[in-house]
Amino acid sequence: MIGPALVNLFRDEAPLATFSMRPAFLEQALRAVRRGEVDVALGLFNQIPPAFVATTLYVEEYCVIARQGHPGIVDGRVDAQTYATVGHVFVGWPDGAFADQTPFDHEAMAATYGVTPGPDQIRTHAYVAQWETAMLMVAASDALADCPRKLASRFAERFGLQLVEPPFKPFPMLVQAVRRASVPDAGLDWLMRKLSAAVSA
Repeated sequence: MIGPALVNLFRDEAPLATFSMRPAFLEQALRAVRRGEVDVALGLFNQIPPAFVATTLYVEEYCVIARQGHPGIVDGRVDAQTYATVGHVFVGWPDGAFADQTPFDHEAMAATYGVTPGPDQIRTHAYVAQWETAMLMVAASDALADCPRKLASRFAERFGLQLVEPPFKPFPMLVQAVRRASVPDAGLDWLMRKLSAAVSA
């Protein structure tokens, strides 16, 4: 969502500078920032500890992705039974980050459909580390995946995917850039501004 525009901003404004990215989830990402191993963490964070400062980049919500022509999708929607039984690709680890998290209203789902999504009650085919991997796997199978809507919209045509309205109401999530609060750094100040600019590019 940010990388392509950020490359252009670096090329135009800081042609001798370089940035690098690496995957890290939740507390692992914040720990890397705390130790000074990375300058900033991007993502969804339940809480921002006092030693950090966060900038909201955009608000995201999840949708369901499926391949074009998926037999379980009717008029751009998937029913609760299909959602629970057709098989999912999850981004995360079965015993770690995101394993027990889904982007929908759990109480409403349980009350209405008698099911709460997640690996314990949703048929699961695979866990993967990156959204791109999940999208490629879904594009070539009948599996479904929950995916950030903005990301899915950007790559749906390229991967032959359709965005599907889930059977449960998604909740909004803040995508934030988090840095240490007490470390003055003009270069990092500039980078934070460019991250915000890259979102709207």
